[in-house]
Amino acid sequence: KQWYQRRVAITAGVNELFDRISSMIPFTDILNTDPTPKEEEVLISNSDTATVIGPKGIRIKDIRQYTKCDINIENDKDVDGESRKVTLRGSARQIHRATFMVQNIAKVMR
Repeated sequence: KQWYQRRVAITAGVNELFDRISSMIPFTDILNTDPTPKEEEVLISNSDTATVIGPKGIRIKDIRQYTKCDINIENDKDVDGESRKVTLRGSARQIHRATFMVQNIAKVMR
């Protein structure tokens, strides 16, 4: 029962987070419902990495759950420069939503 209550709270939290981001930064969803898996890479600032990941990885887990997108952030040892690569795998719509959240979460969490 506690696990279920925690999961409900997390789901509400990530929905609230998405709403918070999209209220500050315009979001237009895409209508592409093609389920064909795709892969895209985006860059985020090294300074935003901890904000995207969140305490104990909870924020990135929530984003993965909310968007249903596989999200991998480049490891510290592989980073060269001021940005790090984020690889997103999923449908076009999943990637679109995940990209929006990953690229904008730090702007609203500051």
